This record gives sequence, C-alpha cells and structure tokens, in this order.
Amino acid sequence: MLYLDNPVDEQIFQRMQSPILELLIKQCDDDIVSFSQKRKANKECADLWGKTHISLGLLATISSSLGAIFTFLSNPMPGAILTVVGAIASGSLTSSSPHQREAKRREIAKDCDVYISEAEGIRIKARKLGSEEEIVEAYEILLDIKRNTLTKIHKLN
Repeated sequence: MLYLDNPVDEQIFQRMQSPILELLIKQCDDDIVSFSQKRKANKECADLWGKTHISLGLLATISSSLGAIFTFLSNPMPGAILTVVGAIASGSLTSSSPHQREAKRREIAKDCDVYISEAEGIRIKARKLGSEEEIVEAYEILLDIKRNTLTKIHKLN
C-alpha cells in the first residue's frame, strides 16, 4: 500500500483504485467526445435547414413577384415560368418544413449540451470525495438523458 502524507490524498488515491469509478470516468469521457460530435453535426444540420428555409422563401417570393410583373407587362411566357418556379419553391417550402426540422435539430444540440454538462459533473464528482453509490445513482440518471437524446436523434435520421 502506498502511504501518502496527506489523508485526503490517501482517500483520493484509494477512490481512484475503484474499478467502478474508473469505468464511469472512462465512459463519461467517451460520451463527452461522442456527444460533442453529435452536437456539432446537429448544429450544422440545423444551420443548413435554416438556410434552406430562407432560400426557398426568397425564391418563392421573388419569382412569384416577377411572374406577376411580367404578366402585367403583356409578356406571358417569362411570367408563367416564374410563376411555376414560385409555386414549386412554395410547395417545397411547405412540404419539407425546414423551419420545423431546424428547430428539432437545435433542440437535439441543446440536449447534447445538457448531457455533456451532466457527464462532466459526474466525472468531476467521481474524482472528488463523493460516495460511490451517489455517483452510480447520478450516472443512472445520466443514462436516461443519453437514451432520450439518442432516441430523438434516431427518429430524425
């Protein structure tokens, strides 16, 4: 047995010998990396859906407006084409509902942030002087958050 001068250091050393705590710390570290990647991917996807929403909305508005102008100028062919483009853009905007998809992706990214914060808290707590049962109980709650977040991600993909 290693003897340390400070009794607190001795307790920390003994706690780090616990295989359960070492496993929980490793799992939290792995999850933090994994959920950081998921958060980044969902934020990027949300940004893409936001840009899609803006692009389709602008295309629908501009082409419909120009179609109406060309129709009034007695030049029906460009007006008809622009009106069709506007209708297609409006239909795409309605059917793909990018604003809802963007909101769902942002919600998942926030859930990933919550999970990362909780995992970091458990990792810190496991390295300090908390009871092993307390830490395992907190990790079980963390697993529920993980399960719910992964279910949301799976439903969107």
